[in-house]
Amino acid sequence: MAGRHLVSQSCYILYLSIFLLSSPTLSFLQNGGGGNIYPLLNHRSNDIQRSTVQNTNDICEEDIATNPSVTSKDATTKANSATNNNDEEDMPFFASWPKWLQNNIRDKGGVQMFVNTATRTIAAPIFYKTYPYCFPEFLRISGHEYAWLVSTLRFMGVISSNQPNINFSKEAYGPHEKQVAQVMISQKAQEAEMTNGKAAPLLLFLHGGAWGSGFATMYRLLSLPFLKRNYRVVILGYRTYPDATIEGQVDDLVQAVEVFTNKYRGVGGNSGPVTVMGHSSGAHVTMLAAMNGRLSSSSVNALIGASGVYDIEKQFQQEKKIGVHEMSPMSAANGASVENFRKYSPAQKIIPKDFPPVLLIHGAQDDLTLPQNSQDFSHVLGEERCQCYTIDGVGHQDMIYEVALEGGKAQSVIFDWIESMV
Repeated sequence: MAGRHLVSQSCYILYLSIFLLSSPTLSFLQNGGGGNIYPLLNHRSNDIQRSTVQNTNDICEEDIATNPSVTSKDATTKANSATNNNDEEDMPFFASWPKWLQNNIRDKGGVQMFVNTATRTIAAPIFYKTYPYCFPEFLRISGHEYAWLVSTLRFMGVISSNQPNINFSKEAYGPHEKQVAQVMISQKAQEAEMTNGKAAPLLLFLHGGAWGSGFATMYRLLSLPFLKRNYRVVILGYRTYPDATIEGQVDDLVQAVEVFTNKYRGVGGNSGPVTVMGHSSGAHVTMLAAMNGRLSSSSVNALIGASGVYDIEKQFQQEKKIGVHEMSPMSAANGASVENFRKYSPAQKIIPKDFPPVLLIHGAQDDLTLPQNSQDFSHVLGEERCQCYTIDGVGHQDMIYEVALEGGKAQSVIFDWIESMV
């Protein structure tokens, strides 16, 4: 535990250095720190393609209208061509390794260790270099964890005085070390709760990571737009493979929802709405729990699946196509047989009673979990229960940025839909 803490602190020193050495920050400091740094930092890189949102119920209607010979199936195929047109792409370097070696690395936790370490030491520095303003925001929403640093950045004007302080806590919902959630709410929203006696809206988020990696801290920034709207946000840590298979992951989600809704939802007329959101494999776990009748409309007001997998059998074929199927934890976590793949596929389940309303969002350029995942699952659920949107110019991990960062196109889709549901 002490070693993990040391690594974490070292990474934050690295991130802080990247932030302080970024061009906008240097310019701000060289000018004496006057004014507000946020207008300088709160922008998105010019080379990042702006996104457009398309409801898949209306997909390619223009093509069909202008050319009657184009069928709906043809139009959908055209809409997804960007993610399917590279059948001969190069395989990853480990695809030629012996099967037993890939499986052993996966089953002994090697994938988990590698991905989590690479996230901290490679992906996060690149992210903070691209979006320098996100690091002070990360510190701000971390509450007391870095209170001295937040105070310093506020004094310098890096963190605006208009940005509220956040109450942050890590709360266990089970005995395993990974069954810990990060809970955040602005002091303003918490004071309103106490004054009005009405619970704040509650968001519970389940991260992805191919069923075998990921951790709550790397998704902490996703809370930003929800905190701005006075939500209490719970970023769930949970057991990933090999610590748990899909059944254990569903158990963790259901247990966490029960613990945190009992604690924070409120009762009667003072209760607040509850939304459960998952990304990638986290979306699969979320929808599987719901399709098994374990997240009903009596406990959850709304479900959101972002860039999710809802048919494991089809996703296994996609993983074979890109050469990661032996190393990926997906197969092992979901029973490693066609029979079990079908058993654990939400798209092949019968919809239970009291099923919550669902929003599915997917990036049109997602070549890891194809947009067809969400489109097909939305057809299973039907228009009365589900709305499905495809966001152009967005890949798999980009979806998190489109939710978390200011101006992200996924934000308007999510909050407009939640408002209409709850």
